[in-house]
Amino acid sequence: MYKTRLDRYLTDIFKRFSIPTRNQEILIDRISKHKTYSELACKYKLSRTRIEQIIMKFWCRLWISSSAFSKYYHDKDKLVNELKKIKLYNPERIRDVVENHCSRFITEYNFSIRADNCFRTTGIRTIGQLVQKTEKDLFKIRYLGKKSILDIKCILSEHGYSLNKE
Repeated sequence: MYKTRLDRYLTDIFKRFSIPTRNQEILIDRISKHKTYSELACKYKLSRTRIEQIIMKFWCRLWISSSAFSKYYHDKDKLVNELKKIKLYNPERIRDVVENHCSRFITEYNFSIRADNCFRTTGIRTIGQLVQKTEKDLFKIRYLGKKSILDIKCILSEHGYSLNKE
């Protein structure tokens, strides 16, 4: 059924994010068969706006979860080119979503008191500032040890984030 690398990738992602069957069909029709929002709205008896919401929610979840791309796309440019081919790449919309998530405060997450105090003393206030740090950078923070860093990485991965790899 799935012939291309993108189709295999999509099936893996559908499983990972527990995408409902109807939404999977909508996404496959849009991506593989290049159907318009209006065609999809008629076929699935939904509004055009709802179809657009389903598709944008899917792509935004993937964009935010950068680790989801690492299996098939090691280069961001390759991903952007692939999305442009299927006419779903909207840089303004994606940038807004990413900035919204990266501007969330650290206090919204359940980090330990030790980690919160360390973040406060080093000036890390948002999740965007935290994910820019490498594990090596975190080890340099005073009173932040292996156990705390492991907890930080676990909490980040639960929310679809990861530390900078460089």
